[in-house]
Amino acid sequence: MPISVQWEDGGVLATIAGKLTLGDYHTALKIAWLDHRYNSVRYIILDAKNQKIGSALSKWELEALAFFAKGVFKEMKFAVAVVVNPANHASVSAAECYNKIAVHPHAIFMDMAEARNWVQTYLEKQ
Repeated sequence: MPISVQWEDGGVLATIAGKLTLGDYHTALKIAWLDHRYNSVRYIILDAKNQKIGSALSKWELEALAFFAKGVFKEMKFAVAVVVNPANHASVSAAECYNKIAVHPHAIFMDMAEARNWVQTYLEKQ
């Protein structure tokens, strides 16, 4: 699967390598939902720096993903930081589109350190 999930203290680092489909996202979300650490998730960092150029989800796929994620995560309070490769215009555009429909705090970064700092600031405010 082109997405790997690494559990961290209070959160998840999901790394995309290659081409990712909506089905891959669904599978990753289902795996997370079934894990005993699921209820302690306070943040998700999505590292899309190595996503295949031009393989980002379409707008309707992002809307479907947002609907599915809302159902999986229900009323959990968590933040999502997406780290993108600025040269991957499709990935940046997809992240910006999801940013508009997300029901949780969501931000886009070009650098992992900036994403982690944003997450840390979010956690300190909770």
